[in-house]
Amino acid sequence: MQLQSITTATIPGYRVYEYLLVLSPHEELWNRIIKVKTEFSEKYKNDYAKWGKPHITLANFLQYELMEERLVNRLNMIAMGFHPIKVELRDYGSFPSHTIYINVVSKLPIQSLVKTIRTEAQRLMKLNDDNKPHFILEPHLTIARKLEPWQYEKGWLEYSHKHFTGRFIADGMLLLKRPLNEHRYQIVRRLEFQNLAVTTKQGELFISVVFVLLSVFPSLRQKKQYTMSEKLQQDHYKVKPKDADETQQYHAGRGAQFNTKNRFLKNEVTKEHIEGIDEWEETNLKTQYIEVHPKTIVNKVESPD
Repeated sequence: MQLQSITTATIPGYRVYEYLLVLSPHEELWNRIIKVKTEFSEKYKNDYAKWGKPHITLANFLQYELMEERLVNRLNMIAMGFHPIKVELRDYGSFPSHTIYINVVSKLPIQSLVKTIRTEAQRLMKLNDDNKPHFILEPHLTIARKLEPWQYEKGWLEYSHKHFTGRFIADGMLLLKRPLNEHRYQIVRRLEFQNLAVTTKQGELFISVVFVLLSVFPSLRQKKQYTMSEKLQQDHYKVKPKDADETQQYHAGRGAQFNTKNRFLKNEVTKEHIEGIDEWEETNLKTQYIEVHPKTIVNKVESPD
């Protein structure tokens, strides 16, 4: 990350840190990627491949340590609005001349997360006008960066033909930080995404409540069973006009919104065999425009007023 005008922005007594917001793979996949990075480092003499830990960067920024608590609170609120993300990795890619990485196939949910972070937390990540946060909208998992030309050419010649597959569930983000000009990051906070297990328990609780209500008030269950059995015994399901509350959904420019049944009606739409597996498709005719060419104008008005 480019460090600019740090001395002019420094507040006496407060330190500026470099922060990193990332998604981290599970241990087994983490170890596999570490092995790939180590092999690349040893073969092509690149220290950045050896130092960097496996992660997908979401955002990178500089900020005062005193802003950390407010930033963590904001990021925690953002994380609670997202479900765990399924991340799929496949093969290798590169940024020409300087970086080789593992491709992230499932980009859209990660990009959505990054855009939300940018919208809701960008102000808290901005140190000054010269040091603004950097949001990664092209998710990738770096193997080696800051490559010399010969390292990139030989490395990419090999890794462009290699294969790699992996997947993991990102159930939270990691906020990391390090002092300027140091290599080692430390974990500030793990920010958990919305827990699907909690949602499942809430659903189970709701179902339990419904069963209790049905046992306490059996009339509810009897009424429901009677209604369903009554419908199943019908030979035909007549298309009938919408109720008063549904007629409010008016389709402009289409005239009458339903055909009222009357004794002169020769044809009507019915639903046959309601137990069939085919979906019932009600007709939804589009407005038809019929071009006519009248010979005279009806009721031609020639009155001066």
